[in-house]
Amino acid sequence: MKKTILIAGASSGIGENAAIRLAKLGHQVYAGVRKSEDFEKLNNLHENIQALYLDVTESENIKEVAQYIEETCGQLDVLINNAGIVVAGPLELIPVSELNRQFEVNVTAPIAVTQECLPLLRKSKDPRIIFTGSMSGYFTRPFVGPYSASKFAMEAMIDALRVELSDFGIRVSLLEPGTIRTPIWDKSLASANKMVESFDPERIKLYESSLNLVKEGARNARDTGASVDLVGDAMVHAVESSKPKIRYRIGRDAKLSFVLSRIMPFHCRDWLIKKMLAKKRLSTR
Repeated sequence: MKKTILIAGASSGIGENAAIRLAKLGHQVYAGVRKSEDFEKLNNLHENIQALYLDVTESENIKEVAQYIEETCGQLDVLINNAGIVVAGPLELIPVSELNRQFEVNVTAPIAVTQECLPLLRKSKDPRIIFTGSMSGYFTRPFVGPYSASKFAMEAMIDALRVELSDFGIRVSLLEPGTIRTPIWDKSLASANKMVESFDPERIKLYESSLNLVKEGARNARDTGASVDLVGDAMVHAVESSKPKIRYRIGRDAKLSFVLSRIMPFHCRDWLIKKMLAKKRLSTR
């Protein structure tokens, strides 16, 4: 059955992969992007993909997109909230403005898009909302505190939203990928490097070795993370299955982290993380 799908954050990585796969399955995909080069790229990927300019932090833009879908299709079957950013670094040094930006994009914006799209979703016979979360939503690692906090908040919001919408037949799923090879790592590295330039040089020295490890970890994730197709498989299941899951934990590290978060005492988990960081420092000397 052909569905009308809106993907917020479809310019690359998980969003682009989902757009292509769902379009090839015969669904009509509206791919939300912010940049003109991404607009052209998405429009040329498949005949079932139509790119739309969508900045999830701009309320008027969100309304325009919802109105366009209503005028062209009359309803929306699936909303995929995939847009997100990573703010990384020591919490002592990260500007409060960056913390606010992290929560605006990863928490407030998906709810704003959802609110605007709900009237269209209610017109569907089988409406669904899918959020792209992260294993960082249940397992926090040092130096990605802002990102983890935003994903923890997303989990809480979705738990509430899922029950609130259940009486209307709207099904809500959350994808929790582990480390995936996507361009988000390059984007986060560039953002972190730019942010570090504004830090007090003396205070940066306190965290210099740790910051180098964070950058190395991001590069490793970009090069050796699991295939984005794993997330694509889960996305297709969440869209098409008669019994979509509430949670999709994707990748070995995501599943292992979930188990550790449930059975390992906090002091043991802290010890393990610090030991792993110390081992990485030795290996880079």
